[in-house]
Amino acid sequence: MGPKGRRIVRVIEVLYDALNAFKVLPSLGPLVRLPLPNVRRFERASHEVDVVLGHAIERRRADPGPWVVGDLMPRDGREGLSDHQIRDHLVQLFGGHRPARVTQSWTMHLLAKNPDIQERLKEEIDSVVGDRLPGGADYPHLEYTRKVFSEGLRFYPPVWVLTRRVIRDLQVSGGTLPSGSIIFISQWVIHRDPRWYPDPERFDPERFSEEVSADRPEFAYFPFGAGDRDCVGSPFAWLEGVLLLTLIVQRWSISSVPGFEPEPLMRVNIKPRRGMLLTLERRK
Repeated sequence: MGPKGRRIVRVIEVLYDALNAFKVLPSLGPLVRLPLPNVRRFERASHEVDVVLGHAIERRRADPGPWVVGDLMPRDGREGLSDHQIRDHLVQLFGGHRPARVTQSWTMHLLAKNPDIQERLKEEIDSVVGDRLPGGADYPHLEYTRKVFSEGLRFYPPVWVLTRRVIRDLQVSGGTLPSGSIIFISQWVIHRDPRWYPDPERFDPERFSEEVSADRPEFAYFPFGAGDRDCVGSPFAWLEGVLLLTLIVQRWSISSVPGFEPEPLMRVNIKPRRGMLLTLERRK
């Protein structure tokens, strides 16, 4: 990633941080019209994103080239997207690094706490990948690695709560949610429901074996959302997450730092409040 890409990533980090209260609590939406510090930071960051991405889109309209912006533009008789739509797609693309980074940090923490699982994971990686770089063709064969990543997402999903607006009166548990209501659906809570995950605080990748998960309700697990509003990037997130985990464990042995225990900080993503400290030892 070049200097401009890194600049956009830094600015989008500001957007994420400024959005925290308004994203999680939609009832606070009217506050975005007040000159609050978070609102001002968001407006400055949003303006900078518009300027930088606007220039990139303008250049690609003249010369689309083999780049993602060009693929989103109309050409060769194909209908493309507006500049505003392309801008929104690029923000999602650049912003996607943050949940991926946070998820891998928590999964490594869980592996450090469970060396037996880490060792079994390493055995599969040695068998499937060996010493070469993992690639997309390896993904279907990394069965245990996918289970480990799935369990990591159960513990620490990229987003810990979703909000949805009720579009018609809905009967729930003997009561009525009127049309227009805002409801909160928390992966953090549902992923720890002992009805679906016995001993939920135990790290156990075998929860995601076909036999164990067969009777689990469809919406008892939704790290990237679910239904019509499922995250459009979830297929890439699965591929990226599994292959990155493979690459890390292939090369490094992960252990905890004595006396350090990460504390979840509930923002848009579940961040470690004081960062993540781990000991990595190069594998021979």
